[in-house]
Amino acid sequence: MLSLKDLKIDTAATLGDTLLLCRATPTYAYEGGIPTSKRDGTRYTVASPICNMATINIKVSGPQTVDLGGKAVMAVAFDALEIYIYFREGKPQVAGRAKAIKVLDSKA
Repeated sequence: MLSLKDLKIDTAATLGDTLLLCRATPTYAYEGGIPTSKRDGTRYTVASPICNMATINIKVSGPQTVDLGGKAVMAVAFDALEIYIYFREGKPQVAGRAKAIKVLDSKA
């Protein structure tokens, strides 16, 4: 039987190629279902201009590589971005994960 984990969502068609970074927050590893104090990545909250500025959280493992640096938003793109669906309190949620994030040249 096909499950939600088997779906391959076209990220460019869904979100577009350019996203606007709104916030970056640390993520922490879990052990036995309990969060630890060991940082394992960064959750980037981005808005999609082609989705009426709807936001999505995208996790990138490893050290944080992009910071807003006092800006309200900045244009970014992700390497190997995947979107997935999960359930929280019985309601479907959409999130993403990627290998890396990069700041796009705002002068382009």
